[in-house]
Amino acid sequence: MSGHSKWANTKHRKAAQDAKREKIFTKIIREIISATKLGGSNPMSNNRLKTAIDKAIAKNMTRDTITRAISRGRGSQEEDKDVKNTIIYEGYGPGGTAILIKCLTNNRNRTISELRRIFSKNEGTLVPPGSISYLFRKKRLLTYVDEHNQETLLNIALQFGAEDIISRKNDNKIDIFMEPELLNIITPALEAAGFSPESSDIKMIPIIKVKISLLMANQLMNLIHLLKIIGDVQEISHNADLDDHPELYFQDE
Repeated sequence: MSGHSKWANTKHRKAAQDAKREKIFTKIIREIISATKLGGSNPMSNNRLKTAIDKAIAKNMTRDTITRAISRGRGSQEEDKDVKNTIIYEGYGPGGTAILIKCLTNNRNRTISELRRIFSKNEGTLVPPGSISYLFRKKRLLTYVDEHNQETLLNIALQFGAEDIISRKNDNKIDIFMEPELLNIITPALEAAGFSPESSDIKMIPIIKVKISLLMANQLMNLIHLLKIIGDVQEISHNADLDDHPELYFQDE
């Protein structure tokens, strides 16, 4: 019986992991299709597509899947139903935290209705565009696997203009933040030294973080979890300072 129970538990975990992986892939494929249709199929001249491809590779998506998604993006008018618009929604969460929700949708009414329902039931409220976006700055994020010659990586990144470097102890990775226009300066410099990024993305970084209680932090994490379940939601940024609650911090990653 114990062997059967162990197999059942293993199978259940695998099913849950597969479902989560499929959902992530679906979101990335949508972004690749939309980016291709809006900016063309060449990632060298389409930065949005390059970012989506980098994210796909980081999640171990096969090249064939990426190529098929790009092909769909180049496809005929019959496939135009796959085109989705990127919209940034804004809201206040528990403890007065500011939240930005990046969505990819072809039905604004459906998306905002789902967002409003979740916010209203979880100590939050949606606000008009521009109400809180000024509290954030757009930054490029490069992530590297923690290298043995980490000091060289850090020195090169700082030399060429990186603003902030964070070493993530939980998964042995290094995050490098910079102005978006420095991507084509810092990346080649690091690649010349033998460093290849695991992923490249655009992030909205809060200018000032807000300290909140553990109760509010738990409510915020629950709100973010519910928002991520929505199929149209791509990314979520907030300005809560969770340094006093390290047990919650990596739930937010």
